[in-house]
Amino acid sequence: MAREGARSKDSAKPGIKEVAAVAGVSPTTVSRVLNNRGYISQETRDKVHAAMKRINYTPNDIARAMLNGRLNLIGMIVPYVSSPFHAQAVQAVERTLAENGFKMLLCNSANRPDLERSYIDMLRRNMVDGVIVNSLNIGAEAYAEMGLSLVGIDCDLGEASVQIASDSYSIGELATRRLIDDGCSRILCLRSNSRMRMPANKRTDAYLDVVEQAGLPALVREVEFVKPDDEKSAVV
Repeated sequence: MAREGARSKDSAKPGIKEVAAVAGVSPTTVSRVLNNRGYISQETRDKVHAAMKRINYTPNDIARAMLNGRLNLIGMIVPYVSSPFHAQAVQAVERTLAENGFKMLLCNSANRPDLERSYIDMLRRNMVDGVIVNSLNIGAEAYAEMGLSLVGIDCDLGEASVQIASDSYSIGELATRRLIDDGCSRILCLRSNSRMRMPANKRTDAYLDVVEQAGLPALVREVEFVKPDDEKSAVV
């Protein structure tokens, strides 16, 4: 026998009918308030929100997504969130999304093509409304096939995407010329893995052009700026 005041399993989570009963409106009105559809007076909105708070009602995002065709969920793929640059990018994106009513689903690709592809499949299954990519280790066509809004940070996801990038060639050119003007004759260019198709690769192109013009040796070394977790644990 259930204890007095205890809710049964079926009634553990209140629905819009319970909200409507407490607010004194119809379930249709509650649905319109939740989905911001049609004209609803501010007084009615306040009643519905007060009723939701009173009975601890939490909207079902999945159900709303089925109704509206969107979940207000954005996927973001980065190489490693432990990287200072990517950590700051994630923080800025997450804050901006939250301010506009969106949530983030964060993925760390570890610069692995197989992992990046699996995340694409996962994001598609989770009905994300768009994808922000700061780690491109596969062909851009894999993202184009998703049929979603795409934003690439320092990576090109194709003509249908939006790309956010610095003028990498000018940055590399200015930096190299500054070192030459300061009297440097052996300038080392440290860059990430060249197999990654990133606009930042143009910084190396600029470096090579400038040192060649100056008659200086070209010294380029590729390094992993952020090591995988398994490599970190092996360091004594």
